Amino acid sequence: MGERHGYSGEKLRMVVEAAVLADALEAKRSGRSPEGVGTVPEREIEKLDVSTEIGWLVGVADAFIRSPVVAEVVAEARRGRPTTEDPHV
Repeated sequence: MGERHGYSGEKLRMVVEAAVLADALEAKRSGRSPEGVGTVPEREIEKLDVSTEIGWLVGVADAFIRSPVVAEVVAEARRGRPTTEDPHV
């Protein structure tokens, strides 16, 4: 789903993390079991410091608010369906 919307690389990973978080929050809100919620692949971090982590979290927050992928995941969850596509694709 993310690649279909033109995301790749680090931006795609941020969108996937945001989509998984949004799905988990929607599951909690609706009382749905979190078993259908996806997982986030581990990030490979070359340099771990506060600045890098802040940049990552800002990117995930931006994707959470603005990404059409996240909006699609939440819409599917609200319709009571598991997400039909892997957010990576």
